[in-house]
Amino acid sequence: LSIPLVDKSHLQISFFGGEPLIEWDKLKALHDYGLKEAKERGIKTIFAMTTNGMFLDEEKLEFIRDNEVRIGFSIDGNRAAQDATRPKSGGASSYERTMDRLALALKYVPDVQTISVIDPANVEHLADSVRELINVGVRRITLNPNWGGDWEDEKIRKVWEQQYHEIAEIYVDQFRAEKPVRISFIEDKVITRLNPNFK
Repeated sequence: LSIPLVDKSHLQISFFGGEPLIEWDKLKALHDYGLKEAKERGIKTIFAMTTNGMFLDEEKLEFIRDNEVRIGFSIDGNRAAQDATRPKSGGASSYERTMDRLALALKYVPDVQTISVIDPANVEHLADSVRELINVGVRRITLNPNWGGDWEDEKIRKVWEQQYHEIAEIYVDQFRAEKPVRISFIEDKVITRLNPNFK
């Protein structure tokens, strides 16, 4: 908080990693310190955290909920997608534990935002992954392409395009059913189109 701020009225402090929940006591101490210092300076502060959920429990989620900490939950999607790109360190599946922790997080913080990395190894499962996340109650989905991946294969790029079209249909269907979801790459384009300065 000692650094110069462009906007001196608002500040977002984000914890990400690695895995920030590994240092939970330090995270809480930094949160409390940041909140105290910001209040003394009249700065409205938002706290956010990106986690893979492995260390989430009810005690942590109570703190997160009570202190309005925003959660970005890293999960690449359904079992096939998750196992392709996010196995545990020994190679075992992380899917069951991740989905269990996501369900718990949604119980305490219904506005959890999921963050999925689109990779050549999991892109074929993208639309099914979005469906699964919606079905368990997620309403904010960010899809981040792994631009460092090997996308040279034309077939892979075609699959990616097809999956995006399918996700667009899911987005429209949810809107028509009055159960809207926010999907990053679609919302970004909509906002851009609505901008009166867009050409």
